Amino acid sequence: MSPSAAPPGVWTKVIYRKPPPSPEFLDTPLNLYSDAENFRDEREVFVRDVRSEVDRFTIAKDGLAFLKDPVDIKDWEDEAEVREVLLRETPELIKRHFSAKRVHVTVERIRHSDSSGVKTDTTPVFAIHTDATPKSGLELLHRSLPKIDPVPEALPPKARVLLVNVWRPLKTITRDPLAFLVPGSIKAEERHAQIFSRPAETFNVFGKPVGDYWLDTASYGDQHEWVFLGHQQRDEPVMFLQWDSDGVGDKFESKMSVFHTCFENLEYVNDPDRASMELKCLVFFED
Repeated sequence: MSPSAAPPGVWTKVIYRKPPPSPEFLDTPLNLYSDAENFRDEREVFVRDVRSEVDRFTIAKDGLAFLKDPVDIKDWEDEAEVREVLLRETPELIKRHFSAKRVHVTVERIRHSDSSGVKTDTTPVFAIHTDATPKSGLELLHRSLPKIDPVPEALPPKARVLLVNVWRPLKTITRDPLAFLVPGSIKAEERHAQIFSRPAETFNVFGKPVGDYWLDTASYGDQHEWVFLGHQQRDEPVMFLQWDSDGVGDKFESKMSVFHTCFENLEYVNDPDRASMELKCLVFFED
């Protein structure tokens, strides 16, 4: 690329949150899509298409990896077949990537774009977030243990456990792609663990239909680096960290919980619905 050539990518608007006005504000349950004057902060950012540099990103350095992983699915519109194959193959992909002993799926979800404006737990999320905070990730681990047979004996703080999200297109992604905030570009003071309310019978977060939940949120920084994989294919899942037991306490690093959001690419806004599947999995390195 010549020095004057613009990098490939998209200018778009993404939804940050404003810095909290007080520490107590973080303990006040909000709606993730709140339009409150002291919360919502829409910003225009450049999201770089990293198709030519996917090998740059690694879990060890960035908490993020763009992978090549073909799977044998005959009918990608048959959600029963998609679920059966990906629930079987994705844990094996994680085991291979991390040399892990065991993988437990906490949540599996197929999402479709929705032009109606209704937001549910199966529509794309247009708000910058991570799926867990250091504290809520540990709570998720302990809530999940009774569902794992046999229960792992090697647990934090003696053994490391991860929460990994694997996100895969069910058809080539043009509309509503998924963007990632490169962890090395966000400052610690721009991360804010916030409690959110769960609208009744609308959202399931980690399989729980009721009760408030904690997510990590981000306030804007002009140094932020956003990336996505343009025209992401079915055999190109992206794997990213959402929690690392090594980060509980004062050892947290941004790569342990990667911010992400869907965004609108005006070139493809009228394309057919996006379809994707995500699996959020606990990863155990010892039995």
